[in-house]
Amino acid sequence: MRRWVCVAAASVALLAQVEAISAGDKEPLRIGVAEVNITPPKGFLMAGYYHERRATGTRDPLKARAIVFRGDNEQAAIVVCDLTGIAIDLSTEVRRRAAKRTGIPVNSIVISATHSHTAPDYTRDLYEYLGNENRSASKRYAKDLIDGIVEAIVKAHAGARPVSVSASAARQKAPVSFNRRFVMKDGSVRTWQRLDQPDVIRPAGPVQGEIAKFCLNYRRGLDFDYCTAPTILRSFACPVPS
Repeated sequence: MRRWVCVAAASVALLAQVEAISAGDKEPLRIGVAEVNITPPKGFLMAGYYHERRATGTRDPLKARAIVFRGDNEQAAIVVCDLTGIAIDLSTEVRRRAAKRTGIPVNSIVISATHSHTAPDYTRDLYEYLGNENRSASKRYAKDLIDGIVEAIVKAHAGARPVSVSASAARQKAPVSFNRRFVMKDGSVRTWQRLDQPDVIRPAGPVQGEIAKFCLNYRRGLDFDYCTAPTILRSFACPVPS
């Protein structure tokens, strides 16, 4: 039996982090949110497939979305980027620069990706930019990518305000995802099989139907009221053995 726990665990961990930061503080917990456009230019290499693709235009902009927690003695940041993945070099450079500009400890900055399959393939550009190759740094998408993620953290840090926090969850009536691994008649488990493939028995596991919600209630005057804010945290469900 498998249980889908990643979203719930993330919510619990986030609330625990909030409580840890605000524990013993004289002032209310302050949280800031911000988003910055990190869309690559037209013609840039795209990731997510097994053949070369280049960006032909933009339907929806790619964003770096940051949330920053500020207490009297502790600070932390979480950034979610519309990228296929986060390279170690990208994470290291972003955290170093963001820590320098905000004072948030490097080890208290978390960077993650939505695993978008229509995101830039930035790794070579990043390698050449950080390696100081003899090319114009000002034309590097890698520079804009690093600057954009850092700027999201800086803006969220600067805009932090007193809040109260809460969390909840709901169930999807019509699932928007599917399990891409299937149990076959020969007992094996294979990925990316057509449902009408005669050797397919069933999906190898369930589909996550829970939507977790983390709410920020910003203070207005003496009371905490609901306030609209951009979606910051996203998560793909992750099955783990029970």
